[in-house]
Amino acid sequence: MLSKARVHLALLLCLLFSGAPLHGQDFADEANINYVLTRYVDAMGGRAALQKLISIRLTGTISNQDGQKQNLVVLKKKPDLVRLTLDTGNIRFVQAYNGKVAWTSRESGDRFDCMQMEGKAAANFIMEAPITNALVDRNRPGVEIELGEEITIVGIPCYRIIATREDGSSVVHCISKETFLEHRIIQRDSEGNIESELVPSKFELVNGVTFAMRTQRIVEGKPASTIDIESVDVNFGLLNTAFNPPVSLESPSEEN
Repeated sequence: MLSKARVHLALLLCLLFSGAPLHGQDFADEANINYVLTRYVDAMGGRAALQKLISIRLTGTISNQDGQKQNLVVLKKKPDLVRLTLDTGNIRFVQAYNGKVAWTSRESGDRFDCMQMEGKAAANFIMEAPITNALVDRNRPGVEIELGEEITIVGIPCYRIIATREDGSSVVHCISKETFLEHRIIQRDSEGNIESELVPSKFELVNGVTFAMRTQRIVEGKPASTIDIESVDVNFGLLNTAFNPPVSLESPSEEN
């Protein structure tokens, strides 16, 4: 269950706050991409409202198809601080980045483990740390973007913006042509296989910014789990120390 929680938390982070960074558009596509993303930013509340975001706290639950439910808390703060907490009742799992180190911990009964995240897992987590996503902030290098062919999903015509990372994995943002909000997000691995699909819904305005209050995760065409956001707090007092690991962690270069 814990490994599934790790995956779902990463997907939640990608959906709510950060898609793939945008880089390397050719001039021919730029006008069309700018049109879609400008309308998307407007639908999200407008650039002025998004730029005012300093801190965010989301609280809610993750419900699995087997009926199990876990409590979820997401903290974000500018410039690139993030902390995700999942509490199953028996296990408390945390992933965080404090601007210097990405770390993860697990607490169960009397047992507590905390370690630094490394390699691809750390790099991907840090890439997804900014408070606004890359459809809003296009100045982040590392990924190629293109405007794909339009697609209709469950009767909803959508634009497709495809962002491909250096490892070949990609995120396909399907943006409704009617609302200009994300109708579906498709994640593919480096070989082009669909890993999962995210279906955001129940959009609500909080302090002028649009949030998806429900997100369903689909795996192999079947519902796997659902995230329900119960409350959103924006621009509240949040200390940077909230993102620090609870114990001192040595960097890999310092280890013997």
